[in-house]
Amino acid sequence: MICHEAQQLLINSLKIGQTLASAYTATKNFIQSKNPSLGIHTNFGFGIGFNFKEDLLIISAQNEAVIEEGMTFHVRVALSNVHKEPSRSVVAIGDTVFIGKDGTVQNVTSAI
Repeated sequence: MICHEAQQLLINSLKIGQTLASAYTATKNFIQSKNPSLGIHTNFGFGIGFNFKEDLLIISAQNEAVIEEGMTFHVRVALSNVHKEPSRSVVAIGDTVFIGKDGTVQNVTSAI
């Protein structure tokens, strides 16, 4: 499904030295190429730090923060307008990931 594929792309786009905006844009473009009628939320998650939700690390088109080793993110793809008929349906998937020293992205959620 598009949501799962987009989630995997988002996770793989979180690379050291890249911006959060570039990860957001790559994921958004992928979703739009697969189905332009899907509603895409304004962000795809956030960094987790001192506060659970670090507002300075929102994964959005405007955030030029650079991804660094040791960062942790809650990544989430939520799509609306999933059915052809007008509805209030939303499909959402989320994971917690950690950016390792060697640039690998570890899915902390699946390790539980």
